Amino acid sequence: MVAMTEPNLISLPDFLEREPWGRTKVYEMIEAGELETVYQGKRRYIVTASYRAYIERLRAESNSKRQPSPNPRARSYVGPGGHPPPATAGRKRRRRTAR
Repeated sequence: MVAMTEPNLISLPDFLEREPWGRTKVYEMIEAGELETVYQGKRRYIVTASYRAYIERLRAESNSKRQPSPNPRARSYVGPGGHPPPATAGRKRRRRTAR
């Protein structure tokens, strides 16, 4: 039995079908050097190792940029002094009455 592994190269049409980016964005990433490509004859392939490295860079950047929410009602809100506000029961609203 042969174990299925991820291919080292993936054609551009297959990559565009599998991944969430459009054609223009993929070509921008190639031009910027974020994705490595090789040619076999006239066909262009993306090196999957460069794609995995790109995803790891995205993960590292997004984890370092994560900050608490400025919204006091959000769970990730950190109040003045770096401490979250005390937990409170739901706010009671006053009923509007006609005058």
